[in-house]
Amino acid sequence: MTPEILEALRECCQNDVAFERARQLFLEVESQSQRVNNTAQASKEAVVFSSIGVSDGHSPLSMSIASASRAESLSLITAQAREHYFQALIENASDVIVILDINGVFSYCSPSVERILGYTLADVVGRSGVDFVHPEDVAPLLQTLQAALSHPWVLQPPVEYRVRHRDGSWRVFEAVTTSLLEDPAVAGVVVNCHDITTAILSMRIILTKIFILNSYQWLEYPFCRS
Repeated sequence: MTPEILEALRECCQNDVAFERARQLFLEVESQSQRVNNTAQASKEAVVFSSIGVSDGHSPLSMSIASASRAESLSLITAQAREHYFQALIENASDVIVILDINGVFSYCSPSVERILGYTLADVVGRSGVDFVHPEDVAPLLQTLQAALSHPWVLQPPVEYRVRHRDGSWRVFEAVTTSLLEDPAVAGVVVNCHDITTAILSMRIILTKIFILNSYQWLEYPFCRS
């Protein structure tokens, strides 16, 4: 309150009591006016800050931004966990998943190939698939590949073939093939391969035992020869 305002109040008041009361009322009005101005200024700043993405952390906008940030972080963590989950599945799967280009060259191979066949990804990617297949099995495998190319998105019947292990031995594989060349995310022929060598050997052992048993019965009981 300026001296000029005080002097004007004193001139308007009949005594000191009236002057003091008027002064208090004036100060109260002035204080309220200042609070209103401060509130208005804060509102203006909040609008400005909101327009540039700045807040005090307690407004609905800032709470919304914080919530969105937490959701984004959670989404990122979830995506990373999902990626690690599927990566672990691929690395520890009993199958080998490969993607061939239209010429039959490996454009992708799952890391499980090293555990199952002994090859590193550098040994495989960029090479032709037939380089690892037994010569006698190349023709039927190429027929399956051609059928997949002629019928995109269609899962082809399983085919058996022999694959050379890194140690030089031959492993029997069963594979199903699907052409996804038209899918931009894949752009290749997907081959899901499964090592069935142990199953084949087990079946041969069982058949051999059955044959031996039948032969023994044929020799032991001549009347069964008819």
